[in-house]
Amino acid sequence: MTKVTPGDESNLAVGRSRAKISSPSRGTISDCKSPRSQQGQTGGKKAMRLGSLVATLLAIPALAFGAESAPTITILEGNAAILRGGSRLAAAEGVRLQIDDVVETAAGTFLQIEYAPGPILDLGSGTRLMLGSYASTGSARPALYLLSGWLKLTGRGEAARQVVSVASPRMDITDWKGADVIRVAGDTSMLFVESGQARVLDRRFGTSTELQDGEYVELKGQKAPVPAPRPPAAFVAAVPAPFRDSLPARLPLFAERRVVPRYSGTFNYSDVEAWLNDRDLGHRLVRVWEVKANDPAFRASLIANLAAHPEWFPVLYPDCCESTPADGNDHRPVKPSSE
Repeated sequence: MTKVTPGDESNLAVGRSRAKISSPSRGTISDCKSPRSQQGQTGGKKAMRLGSLVATLLAIPALAFGAESAPTITILEGNAAILRGGSRLAAAEGVRLQIDDVVETAAGTFLQIEYAPGPILDLGSGTRLMLGSYASTGSARPALYLLSGWLKLTGRGEAARQVVSVASPRMDITDWKGADVIRVAGDTSMLFVESGQARVLDRRFGTSTELQDGEYVELKGQKAPVPAPRPPAAFVAAVPAPFRDSLPARLPLFAERRVVPRYSGTFNYSDVEAWLNDRDLGHRLVRVWEVKANDPAFRASLIANLAAHPEWFPVLYPDCCESTPADGNDHRPVKPSSE
């Protein structure tokens, strides 16, 4: 029988070896009187109903991935959070992740996620990653969106490439095998193919480049990417220490355990402002976080900054706009032409 374990008690004492616009169709903000502006009258009841569902929702397994193949947190050293719907959850070893989960690591944190079957994902300090935000053109496989921070992909056989591809604000990584180290910092995206190979699509120019074992590429500003035979010393020095070691697969330890992540409140606008301002994910985030429009403080910030994310207009002022699918215009990775 599967054991259910609260997230705050799930760290196992097991030894570990180190070896990414639609405009309103009519009207203006000043013309609109949104039903959602009546938050003071209805918000309390909604909050009570939502609150009563939290425990139940957190106990639901990751059905979108399938209980047997859901990516699972298998190592957590430090602190990390999972943003799911309108909630902030405490990450813990054994927690199964869901499509559209946002995983964010705190400073100094290392976190490992494993797919079954498939790759191992290592997240470094200060990393922000969304699961399943894209599906590559012509494929139904889920993918990852790295907004910022460090990510290492380690493949385990051919199945790895069938599970994930990686998108970011500047580049997409597809057709990979082996081990790749990726960093997104501001407007700069970097990739080091530690072993194997990977195809990189420069989203700004629409060009693709294939990197081989040991090669490195950096995408920044208006410069066309030029692969280098090895990464620069500064990149190597900054690589998180756990990325340098061969870490054990620990997924079997959690095969019979279903760890429920601990609810740790909600999140505010400033916590996710960088996500909301990302133009690749705008419409999808409307769908994922629409419930936050019922939060008075969050709603006020959405309105104050509406020019940065106008796709929220129909949600905030539904009587002003014709119905528009929340993620009808989400930007998906461009399928690179074969070379």
